[in-house]
Amino acid sequence: MQGKRTNLLKVALLKLFKHGFSSIIILIALFGVLISVNYVFAVKTSFIDITKNKIHSITDESKNLLDEIDYKINIRAFYLSKNQHLISMLLKLYRKENSNISFEVIDPLKYPDIAKKYDIELPRTIIVEGPAKITRLDPPPRGEHNSELEISTALYRIITDQEKKVYFTEGHGERGILDNSPDGLIILQKRLKEQNYLIDTINLQSIQNIPPDCSVLIITDPKSPFTDDEAKIIGKYMQFGGSILLLVSPGLKPNLDNVMDMHGLKFGDDFVYETASDRTTQRGPTSPICTPMDQSEITSNLTNQNIVFPGVRSINPVTQAGEMVYTRLLSSSENSWAETDIESAMEISRGKRPSRDENETKGPIIVAVATEIETMIPDTTSARGASKQIVRSGFFGSGGFITNTLVSQFPANINVFLNTINWVTRNEKVLRITPHAALFTPVELTRSERRMISWLSLFIFPITILMVGLIIWFRKR
Repeated sequence: MQGKRTNLLKVALLKLFKHGFSSIIILIALFGVLISVNYVFAVKTSFIDITKNKIHSITDESKNLLDEIDYKINIRAFYLSKNQHLISMLLKLYRKENSNISFEVIDPLKYPDIAKKYDIELPRTIIVEGPAKITRLDPPPRGEHNSELEISTALYRIITDQEKKVYFTEGHGERGILDNSPDGLIILQKRLKEQNYLIDTINLQSIQNIPPDCSVLIITDPKSPFTDDEAKIIGKYMQFGGSILLLVSPGLKPNLDNVMDMHGLKFGDDFVYETASDRTTQRGPTSPICTPMDQSEITSNLTNQNIVFPGVRSINPVTQAGEMVYTRLLSSSENSWAETDIESAMEISRGKRPSRDENETKGPIIVAVATEIETMIPDTTSARGASKQIVRSGFFGSGGFITNTLVSQFPANINVFLNTINWVTRNEKVLRITPHAALFTPVELTRSERRMISWLSLFIFPITILMVGLIIWFRKR
């Protein structure tokens, strides 16, 4: 009996050893395969970007910029070790496109001597160094990170010596470029600096002429009108080849009819009311999603992106002023109209809805226009004493779409404005650098759909669960 038990135990142990050993071999083989596959994909294979908007790839515009670089450029990113992954992945994309680009990601705490050499005071600072020029990217705000736009713009600074200056008017209640409130423009100011622009403000009441280094004069939502003398200063500036970006929201009267007449345009005394459900947001029908109208270099890279105007007026071409060409940049849908009762905007916020009168223009409504005017500019080198020049300008029926709040919610807003500035100043290389943005895809529910969801979540689903529970309880009894 004892012998049988011993034999049975030996057989059981032998089977257990054989099967257990086989399982161990299989597990080791499985781990080996997983490690090999992980190594191949992590080290030997480039990652595949499957996002719809390719937000983890650099744009064709950046690739074209890299094609122009035929000398060595080194990028030193000073990041703490725990934060180096994302910046390393981004810089690898640049090195992959052009072998002249090299980079180092340096922990300033581990290598203080190198950090001291480049005057690094804070982590997340980037130094881009070319043969004869060095540029610096300061740390981005908390919660943000250095993106393709910053890196490509820094590279552009290295390969170009041209810096252009933009002036923002002040003294009439315009939106402030140093204002970090929801209605301010400090984010826009930061982005302009990143694109190599010099920025300053100007008060026309204290000058007789706009400075000659002004590449473009920007006017954003003046709450009080310009004086006649100020309007003449702006008109004179434009007659001598000056460019302007004029942004005027509904209800504002800047007293710049002379500027508009020079371009054959007129701001409508109205606001756009949008009824198409797919062209509005939670902000309501007075904040339409506007889309490109005419084909333009300004909007060509902004397809399928939401450009939202928080209250916008129409811009109407009136006459063809001389040798002038205008491009209709953005418009509302054909289901919108230009509501002329400005006061009714307040009623809309209280839940009331206007109806379109017969004399009100039906959509699509033009809300942004770019112009090109052929102008004779004084030129001492010309036999005629003047030479022809194509002057570019831009006009928007709203100044609120570039505020800190709106550009944070809708990245395409600031992109279309920056594209316009780059087009006006002929900064084409930067114009085409617009990083892929994640699509904003809100779920807009009708009143009946919201009511149905409320009934399902508050009553139908709980009652159904309760009934099923009671049925099971009765059956078990």
